[in-house]
Amino acid sequence: MFRLFHDNNIDFLGHKAVFIMISVVLMVIGCVGVVARGFNLGVDFAGGSLYYVQFVNPKTAPNDIRSALSAQGIDAQKVTIQPISSGGRTGVGRGLLVRLPADVGTVDETTGIGNQKRIVMKALSSFNATQTNAPGKSDVNLADEAEIFNELTLAGIAADGGATPEAIATAIVAHRNSQPKGVYATIEDVRQAPNVSAASADAIVGAFYAGKSDINQIGGDDFLNLMMRMDPLGLKGDAAAATAQYTALRDTFIGYRDRTLSGVVSSIDEIPFGEVAPQFREAINSQFFVGAFNMTNAESVGAQVGDDLRNRAIYVTLASLVGMLVFIAFRFEWIYGVSAVLAVFHDVPVTLGIFALFGWEINLTVIAAILTLIGYSTNDTIVIFDRIRETLRAQRRDSIEKVTNDAINATLSRTVIASGTAFLTVFVLVLFGGDVLRSFAMVLLIGIVVGTYSSIGIASPIMIWLNKRQRASLPASVRATADAAAAEPSARAARTAKTI
Repeated sequence: MFRLFHDNNIDFLGHKAVFIMISVVLMVIGCVGVVARGFNLGVDFAGGSLYYVQFVNPKTAPNDIRSALSAQGIDAQKVTIQPISSGGRTGVGRGLLVRLPADVGTVDETTGIGNQKRIVMKALSSFNATQTNAPGKSDVNLADEAEIFNELTLAGIAADGGATPEAIATAIVAHRNSQPKGVYATIEDVRQAPNVSAASADAIVGAFYAGKSDINQIGGDDFLNLMMRMDPLGLKGDAAAATAQYTALRDTFIGYRDRTLSGVVSSIDEIPFGEVAPQFREAINSQFFVGAFNMTNAESVGAQVGDDLRNRAIYVTLASLVGMLVFIAFRFEWIYGVSAVLAVFHDVPVTLGIFALFGWEINLTVIAAILTLIGYSTNDTIVIFDRIRETLRAQRRDSIEKVTNDAINATLSRTVIASGTAFLTVFVLVLFGGDVLRSFAMVLLIGIVVGTYSSIGIASPIMIWLNKRQRASLPASVRATADAAAAEPSARAARTAKTI
């Protein structure tokens, strides 16, 4: 079998004071990080919203985004903006993660987003002001009945001229779809919708704009719906053919934008039109403009949900430690179980302290990685403890320190190979795993190093200390009997040798 070390006899326990000092320093550094900076709790725990925004201009500055958010009454000091890697072509667009705490706007616990998204969209739409001249407004040509109903409700229109907001929304959508091209040319056209009073029309004009749509903001379903209404290929007489043709075009256009360019295009001309009819190309150029950004994803968690998730994360972590303690105490002795759990309990605060020191976000992915770390570190400790137990049977007259040193040296090759290969794998995840896996990989990267160190430098010294305390608590007669039993095999061997 391949071994890295042969006949090594390193006195690990002779340096236990150094190991303990290193641990104390790491714990102090972690505590300083927690006190000075606190934990950077993610939306999963602190509540709030995350918005993944892809900008066409790779030079879009976070300060410009903060200014736009501040113009909407948001405290810029509470906003976190950080770059995220893009899966698109090099040099095309810039991905930014915008995080808002839960106390900005209101979050609907049912829908999950509430009006925070509307505030953010209104702020970011200022980057499109030259294209729409309607910053902060939504595209009425892409709105469905639910969106129009929501705006009417927010405007305080409960019933207007006997018509409910639902009926008004239905009338506006039907009137829009009946236009020659299936769209409103200007937002004022909404005033011509039947059974829509001036008050309702004013609410819609104040919330929406009409004209060209944003090719970077439009979703796949909205694109298909818009093309079916406009019908630039003249396929209304054959519904099946229209659906098939426009679905294929949607997959080509929107798929190219989302898969190849991470959500944004810098020009309509760069979209591969292929062999489509000229009238379709003309419809795209006349109906769409290239917006400055695309909000590719939005996530939101309410404060109450965040508190519940945080408590559950603590309970799960403690439950895993108790489970480890019970298993190891049953498999070995309670001394081994307590030592292993204390070593793991040392690993978790050190890892979290490093996260606090560098301001890295702690979310549910990090908790999953910590639970993985607990299992990995405990497994490494059990391997050493199992060898200690085996060595104790063969070397009963040796001191517990020598037996432990021999066991650590015997398993050192296995420890280095196992931890080394795991470290290399996780290191690759840190480099190339992307933003989604980076926090998970960073916990394991730190944890593998700290966990391997604690299995040798923390768990074993604690086990020896507990062993000596247990032995010291025994009556003198019991200790003498145990010493005599340990010495008996060697005495028997000496008598046999003398006889021979």
